Amino acid sequence: MREKLLFVFVGMIIGAFAGFLFAGSIPRNASTPPRAMPASVTNALANAREHPDNFDAQVKAAQLYYEIQRFDDAIRFLLKAHQIRDDEFEVIANLAMLNVEAGHLNEAARWFKIAMEHQPENVAVLEGYCVVMLKQGDIRASSNVLEQIQKLDPENPNLPQLRAQLDKLIARK
Repeated sequence: MREKLLFVFVGMIIGAFAGFLFAGSIPRNASTPPRAMPASVTNALANAREHPDNFDAQVKAAQLYYEIQRFDDAIRFLLKAHQIRDDEFEVIANLAMLNVEAGHLNEAARWFKIAMEHQPENVAVLEGYCVVMLKQGDIRASSNVLEQIQKLDPENPNLPQLRAQLDKLIARK
């Protein structure tokens, strides 16, 4: 289950962040057409609703909603999972990432901060937080996090793009 728990976190850092940062748009639920759900999905969602104290069921429901790009629904189930196990780093990190996907940047920043408290040297979390700070126009926070990433992972392939975005932000101010 742990590998599935990372359903959002790993894939989004690699792909979606670069896409929304450099393309300038964040996908939103309103633009995503509803999709029909197979019986297995419907059963898994019903299981999560019927067993609100079942951590794995909540995570599975969140994963299923993520896969059909219903980010707010995925967030709702991950919040339940977080209530059950509030120290699960993957859930916290996924909440940060899902809030980015849903366009809730303030919530994303809040969850990234919590994730950084748990794992302050997690480069993927730092990258995510940096992207959110760039999107919010926070030069100081972006610069500070970029320095942390540089120290932890000087060969990080995302550094040039993050620096370029910071430079653009500084030039606009």
